[in-house]
Amino acid sequence: MEKLQQMIKKFSDAIYRKGLQFTLLISFSLVAVVMILIVTFVYSKRLSVAHEEMLEANNSSVIEQVAFGLDQSIQNMMQATNVSYYDILKDADLDVDKERVSEELSFLLRSHDPQISSIAVFDSHGEPLVVVPADRPFRKGISVKKEKWYLSAMAQIENIHISAPYVDNLFKSNGYDYPRVITFSRNVEINRGGLIYQGVLMINMNFDAAERILTQSDNSMGSFFLTQSSGNVIYHPQQILLDQKLLALPNQIKNKSQDGVYRDDSQKDSQIVTIKTMGYTGWKLVRVEPISETIPKLTDNRVVIWGLALIACLSLLIINLVISSRITTPLKNLEKAVTQIEENLDDLTIPEEGTFEIQHLSHALMTMTDTMKRLMRDIVVQQEKIRENELSVLQAQINPHFLYNTLDSTVWMIESGRYDGAIQMITALAKLFRLSLSKGKKIITIGEELEHVRNYLMIQENRYKNKFVWTILVEEELKDHPCLKLIVQPIVENAIYHGMDYIYEDGEINIRAYRIPEGINIDVEDNGPGMTEEQVKALVKGEVKFKKGSGVGFRNVAERIKLHYGPKFGLTVISEPDEGTIVRILIPFEEAEAQNGK
Repeated sequence: MEKLQQMIKKFSDAIYRKGLQFTLLISFSLVAVVMILIVTFVYSKRLSVAHEEMLEANNSSVIEQVAFGLDQSIQNMMQATNVSYYDILKDADLDVDKERVSEELSFLLRSHDPQISSIAVFDSHGEPLVVVPADRPFRKGISVKKEKWYLSAMAQIENIHISAPYVDNLFKSNGYDYPRVITFSRNVEINRGGLIYQGVLMINMNFDAAERILTQSDNSMGSFFLTQSSGNVIYHPQQILLDQKLLALPNQIKNKSQDGVYRDDSQKDSQIVTIKTMGYTGWKLVRVEPISETIPKLTDNRVVIWGLALIACLSLLIINLVISSRITTPLKNLEKAVTQIEENLDDLTIPEEGTFEIQHLSHALMTMTDTMKRLMRDIVVQQEKIRENELSVLQAQINPHFLYNTLDSTVWMIESGRYDGAIQMITALAKLFRLSLSKGKKIITIGEELEHVRNYLMIQENRYKNKFVWTILVEEELKDHPCLKLIVQPIVENAIYHGMDYIYEDGEINIRAYRIPEGINIDVEDNGPGMTEEQVKALVKGEVKFKKGSGVGFRNVAERIKLHYGPKFGLTVISEPDEGTIVRILIPFEEAEAQNGK
């Protein structure tokens, strides 16, 4: 162990004897190598993640387009089914209009060629009444009544039923062609000689139209296939390999996964599997794309090489900059310290480094900073005492003003013979003052402040019978949030005296506390006569003289909020003549905790 320590010491001494430049060169070279290795590792990992994210985004976009195309084709067929029934078949008498119905259905088929391969109408016994095109014969031994599309239409008469793709076994085809179709069927009412019978309308859609949408969207790196909601495959471009179990489905299909983008590692080559459920049929559209084939390896290597070269260049540049700046570091630290003195003294530290002169200057500057901190603390303590006294004076203005108005209202009710109302007002007044005392606290919760307002409104409600209604709404999470005491009730008082006094009935006062990004808003809204822009400015400046009350409520609240929370918070007035007034109180959002006034 001692030999190892001696070797390290000798190596260090040898480096130091080479001088400062050589020492820094060795140190920063080691740092650069480590940094390049770390950045290369992180970059390669990030490249893989970004590549997969790109695949997921691309697959989601492509599958949305394909699903839209398939849904459009199915929607067109559903519209053709509705047109066939409601516009052609429903009002026709097949005993009289059979030829016209056949011609119109033929026109509909031609207008949707090559999407529609055939249209037919069957009675309740499965016998054909109208077939388009008329020259297509039925296969022998086929019972229409046993077909799934026919049974579904007869069982559920209100819906259009869509079958899975299958080989058309109803009509004979030209040559050896056995086309695959999707059958759209629905129950219809057939008029024959004035009598109504049940029947089935069938439209066969060529599956080739849907297959073209799927194959045209395929590329060498991905493919589409369709499954039912149960997971059964109804179309796959490599169906033969799938049937012979030479090709396996992704695990997400076997597990009936929900819509989304997944990574499937069950196959030899990992692949991105994207699943999208189609709206009309409930089928699942699946896109599978191998991960390894998406970006050529040559391009990948070039990206890595250029990335490493760029990182190496930047690393060397940073090393040179650090070496050149090392000489002036002590002076720069002093410069930063002087700048920080003007901004913030709390966390200021001045390192004593460099030459003797710089160390001596750093020590003197630190001594001066400590003296300034002590003087600043003394000033802050004095200012806090002054601020607390101002808050106490401003808050004390509220209680006599409110008590005067309440007792004035009580006397008025007694003189009017409304003794029950007077008793209720005195009781509510007692509750109000018990809450307003708040055990000497200047900070209470928003819930307590609004309960204070509720008692106040109950008092005023007795005086202004049938003149206004009021509501108080507060978000649940804000009830325990701290706020200054008596900042809402003075605003409500102004809303009553200067808003409701001009309304004979149907007055409204709505109070709402809610969270916003800047803090918490408490709105006091009334539907009184409102104010002009000039009146609002005068109110904010404190130039309005009220006919009732002392007029200190608005100014008192505004000054208290700014003194306690700072100039960013306070009151905002939104008002228009004949549109009512909103006084908005803005306070900061803080962690709710019990706070006692000093």
